[in-house]
Amino acid sequence: MQKLILICCFLIIIGRVGFSQGNLQSIQNFEVLSQKVLNHFEFEPKKKMAAQFLLQGMLNQGSVLPIWKDRSNKIIQLNEFQYESFETAVAAFNSFSSKGAIRSLEYVRDIEQIDANFLIKNIEHSFTTWQESPWYKNYTFENFCEYVLPYRNSLEPLEKDLKQKYSSFYKGIFYTASNSADPVDVCTELIKSLAHIQFVDKRRYPQPMLSVDQIRFRGQGNCTDLANMVLLIGRSIGLGITYDYTPYYAASSNSHYWNSVLDRDCNFIPFNGNSDLPYIYNATSKRMGKVLRQTFSAQKNSLPALIPIDYIPTNKLKLANVIDVTNEYVATSSITYVFQQNPAVRVGYITVFNQGEWKPLWWSELDKNSKAVFENMGRNIVYLPGYVKPSMVSGKSNQTLDLEEYPILLQTNGLPRILKPSLNSLFSAKISRFNEEDFGYKDFNSIELENEKFYNLYYWNGDWKFIGRKKCENNGLYFDKLPRNALFRITPDVQDGFERIFTIEPNSNKILWY
Repeated sequence: MQKLILICCFLIIIGRVGFSQGNLQSIQNFEVLSQKVLNHFEFEPKKKMAAQFLLQGMLNQGSVLPIWKDRSNKIIQLNEFQYESFETAVAAFNSFSSKGAIRSLEYVRDIEQIDANFLIKNIEHSFTTWQESPWYKNYTFENFCEYVLPYRNSLEPLEKDLKQKYSSFYKGIFYTASNSADPVDVCTELIKSLAHIQFVDKRRYPQPMLSVDQIRFRGQGNCTDLANMVLLIGRSIGLGITYDYTPYYAASSNSHYWNSVLDRDCNFIPFNGNSDLPYIYNATSKRMGKVLRQTFSAQKNSLPALIPIDYIPTNKLKLANVIDVTNEYVATSSITYVFQQNPAVRVGYITVFNQGEWKPLWWSELDKNSKAVFENMGRNIVYLPGYVKPSMVSGKSNQTLDLEEYPILLQTNGLPRILKPSLNSLFSAKISRFNEEDFGYKDFNSIELENEKFYNLYYWNGDWKFIGRKKCENNGLYFDKLPRNALFRITPDVQDGFERIFTIEPNSNKILWY
C-alpha cells in the first residue's frame, strides 16, 4: 500500500512536470529503490516513517549540473576538482571555451541519481546524530524530518557521504562551543569555523547552487551558496537549520537568502550564512513583504499545485516546497483586493517595486468575483496587484504580468491605502533628501540629488506618467501641479535600477520612501 502511494505520487509529478524521456525506467527504478529502503527499515517504525518522508519528498528534488560539450556535441569530462586551484580550473575552462567548447546546465532528478544505499546511509546517520545530540528530546520528529534528515536542500550537486564526511570534520565544535548542550551555541561555533569562506556577489561559470565541496574548494560563494553550506554542514551534526528567503525586498533591491537554527524550545533563531551570528543578525533591517522557508516536503497548497508551472511569472514562486513564515519576522496583515479588469484567471499576484520593475512577490486564488486575499503581507510597503493571462506567445507560455491601475500602501497600522492620484487636487513641492521620513530601516536607495544635475519625475496611474524634468538647485527639485495621493518616482538621466518610489506629504513636503 505504501509503495502504491509513492508510485501514485510519482505519476502525479510526471503529469505536472512533463517528463519527456525515460518515464517507464524512472518509475521502475523508483519502485525498486522505495521497496529496498522500506524493507530495510521494516522493523524500525520511526526510521520507516523517515524513509517514507524522504521518498515522497525526493520526487520533487534534483540537481542542476554543469555539462561541457565540444563542437561535435560530445560530452567533455571536465571537473574543477581536477585542478590544483579554482583559478587554474577557470584558466582551463577559458581555454576550452576558446576552442569552441560549450558549457550548459542540466537538471538531473534525484530519482535518476540516487540508489537505496544512499538513502539508507543518510537515514541511519541522521538518526544517530539526532539521538546523540543534547537536544534530542527538544526537537520534534516533524522538526527532525524537515530540518535535519534531508540529504539535500536545493539544486546543489549531490555529494556522496556528505553528512558522514562533514560530521566527522566538524564534530570538534561541540568541545569549543560555549554551551555544547545548546544548539544555538553549537551553530554559532560552526559559523565561526566557516567565516573564512568569502562572499562574492557574482560567480564565474555560474550554476544555481554550488556543492559544499565546490564552495570549500573555491573559498567563496554567493549568499545562496553560503546559507546552503552552513545548512548542510549543520544538519550533518544534528542541528535543525532552515533556509529562509525573501523573493524580492519590498523597499530596496534584489532578494536575500539566510538561515535560522532551531533552539531548545523549537524557536527559529535567524543568522546570515557564515557571517552574522544568531541573536546578532537583524533579518528585518530592510523591509520585507514576504518571507518563505524552504522545506523538503512538497506543500499541497503551493502555487505549482494550482496552475501549470510555465504560467508562473517568476522562478521565485515556482517551488512547491516552501511555507510562508512572514509573521515570524514582521507585523503582517491581509490585503483583500477585487481585480478591476475582472480577468478570467485562477490566480492573482501582488508585486513590489524592485530594480526598476514591479516584480511578483506573492499570489492568491481568485473567487468568482475576481476577489483575492493576499495573506500575511508585511506592512509599510507599497504593493501593486497583477495577473497573467494563460496564453502562448511565440510558442512559449505567457508569463507577462498585466498590472492593475492603482498601487496599495499597506500602512504600519495594517490598513490599506489606495494610491489613486487626485488629478483635480494639485500641490507644489520641493523634493529634497534632507526632508524625508526615517523609518529606521536600511533600505538601499541610490537617488542622490546633486546640484546642477537634471532629474525626471513620474507618478503612477496605470503606468509611469511623466511630470517633468528639472535641474537640482539648493539640494532640491521644485515642481508644481503634483497630484495628491500619488506614488512618485525620480530618475537621473543615467539610471542604475536602484532608485526607489515614494509619496509626498503635501503640507510638509516630507518624502516617504518605499
